[in-house]
Amino acid sequence: FMIASAAFTLTPHAPSLPLLTLTRCFFAVGAASLGTTIPSLLSDTVLRADKGKGSALAGVASSFGAVFAALVLLRIPSIVERAAVPRIPGVMVPIQCAYYT
Repeated sequence: FMIASAAFTLTPHAPSLPLLTLTRCFFAVGAASLGTTIPSLLSDTVLRADKGKGSALAGVASSFGAVFAALVLLRIPSIVERAAVPRIPGVMVPIQCAYYT
């Protein structure tokens, strides 16, 4: 959790494309490890008789989250870019940098 939150915090402050790529890679590692914490949290919070239902609910919620991210959240940069600040020749805006990572 700390890896993902630190990378999420540092990503907007990356001054160059290589550092932006590095912070995005750290965030990906942290996000992947967050997916593996769900079963351990279920074993601590769900009753023994309901663990199957809890696992199924966690899987369905994770799937819906992935679909929501793909269909809604990935469109936000293009919407923001259309309403963004005027372009400066030769300078990439942060949204353009995000497309390359």
